[in-house]
Formats: sequence, C-alpha cells, structure tokens
Amino acid sequence: LRESARIYEFEIKDSKKAIEAYQVIITKSTDAAERQNAQVRVAEMTFDSLQDYEKAVLEFSKVLSFLEDPAERHRIRLNLAR
Repeated sequence: LRESARIYEFEIKDSKKAIEAYQVIITKSTDAAERQNAQVRVAEMTFDSLQDYEKAVLEFSKVLSFLEDPAERHRIRLNLAR
C-alpha cells in the first residue's frame, strides 16, 4: 500500500488517489509509525496540493494528537499557522 501511495503522489502526481491510498494505510496498517507517516502525508497534501485549508487543519490536528517530539510538533504548528 505504501508503494502505491508513493507512486500516486510522486510519479503520477495524483494527490487525490495518493490521499485515498494513505487513508487505507491509516485504517488498515498494524504499524503505528506507518500510520503516523501516512497521516502526515495526508495533512501535507491536503494543504499543499489540494489547498483545502479547512480540511488540512483537521488533518494536521490528527497529526498533533500523536506526535511527542517537540520539534515535530512545532513544525506542524507552523504549517497550521501558514
């Protein structure tokens, strides 16, 4: 699944399909780190590629709920402030 999401995102450049693939990872993966990385990608693509800022705020809020690293939390908060 991760590879298909990566292909949609970086090779085909289809953000909507990539987000769909990442959301499957979020709901189905048993690997917490993989789920977290997928959630970060969904948030960043929702903001940068889709420019759906209201939804991006929700997606970044999900990211903040599991991040423990202060530097990463700061980076995400900066994204929210953009």
